[in-house]
Amino acid sequence: MIGATLQHLQGPLWMIDPRALERVVQALGIVDVSGFDPSAAHGSGDGDLYEVDGDVATIRIGGVMMRRVPPIYQWIGKVFGLEFTDMEATREALARAVEDSRVESVTLSIDSPGGTALGIESLAQDVGAANALKPITTIVDGYMASAALYAGVQAGTVAAHVGDMIGSIGTFCVVHDSSKLYEDAGVKVHVISNHPGKGWADGAPISEEQLSDLQSMVDGYASQFVDAVARGRGMTTDAARKLATGAMWHAEEAMALGLIDSVATSRQSSDTRQTTNPAAKATNTPEPTMPTDLEKAIAATATEKARADSLKISLDIVQDARRDELVAKYQDRVTAENKPAVLEFAAFCAGDFGKFEGHLKSLPVLTRSIEQGADAQDADRPLVAEPTKGERQISKLFGMSHTKIEKLGQRGTTIGTGGTLEIPDASCEDGIREIRKDEVAAYLAVTKVSA
Repeated sequence: MIGATLQHLQGPLWMIDPRALERVVQALGIVDVSGFDPSAAHGSGDGDLYEVDGDVATIRIGGVMMRRVPPIYQWIGKVFGLEFTDMEATREALARAVEDSRVESVTLSIDSPGGTALGIESLAQDVGAANALKPITTIVDGYMASAALYAGVQAGTVAAHVGDMIGSIGTFCVVHDSSKLYEDAGVKVHVISNHPGKGWADGAPISEEQLSDLQSMVDGYASQFVDAVARGRGMTTDAARKLATGAMWHAEEAMALGLIDSVATSRQSSDTRQTTNPAAKATNTPEPTMPTDLEKAIAATATEKARADSLKISLDIVQDARRDELVAKYQDRVTAENKPAVLEFAAFCAGDFGKFEGHLKSLPVLTRSIEQGADAQDADRPLVAEPTKGERQISKLFGMSHTKIEKLGQRGTTIGTGGTLEIPDASCEDGIREIRKDEVAAYLAVTKVSA
């Protein structure tokens, strides 16, 4: 299940700080999902996002933003301390806050690295429309990057404080061309579709036409992002496009660039420095009071870094151990020649050990000595390792040729406690057929095993 989860995270178009996405992927790669309970995974909808204090409604946008957060991500978030924001639930919370007669203004409290491109335009449009009905203020609470910035700058006023990070304007996606890894491992993947640009699969080569189509999609969403920044901040499209480099800026730099209106010197006070940058949007909205102190923000950042470092170490240890366990399990399919390619494929799988084990199962079982080599007459015969100690014992005890032992050994033959051959046979009651030394020749003739 986690393998599919990781693939899902790596597949869509993203408007996110790439470093944040990497941390999420690392965490998902080591969390144990065996205790996942779908019935307990669902959050409380917009109730977690929408709070009223006096006449001000506060809506939080935190962590990775997705159009709809799958239940398993909600569950992992609670277990592992990760945060996700459901954009559709945020839109619902915003609509209710605007309709609420108690509410005179709305604050968006943002601490997010961004998220998926899908769904962000709708949220941004809603923020802009709501601001025409009631004053909307965005307060950065640590981090406002990419998709979070896309939506946040649609508010009437955008404020941050010293130490906050803002930016990462742009769009990207990641596509792995694993065809060479599969080819080196002896696997060829075919994709059958009605058009060369339709569909691809893991292990199949990605064509230039497919890459061109993806680039067009990325460029289209990036252009939409630039237009949104220009619209929200009241700047020209050319000015917004110059900021679409993926760069992150400290709050005061972002203010100078016109992305925000003010920077607070303290999270506990309303003492702010108002921008005089003519590119910044003019506003009559009073300066917001910052909700938490700077020391807590710094401590939280240090904790997050320590957690990320710990996750990286744990991930490497767990993945290496699981990889070695699977390689040992399928040692009859891994040779000195193909082992480098096998280990490279394991690294590519990035924690998806179901995929890695499936690949190991697809490798041929070895049926003759590697040292024998392969000549023209043997070209179709797969290579295998030397006979095991057990196979040598069988050969010595029963006087059988090496070729016969190889073929019987491939069937899982062992020597029983009574000196008999024990051969797996589904037709027997206990699944094992015992053959005495004087019965071996007849058994080999019946099963057509010959030297």
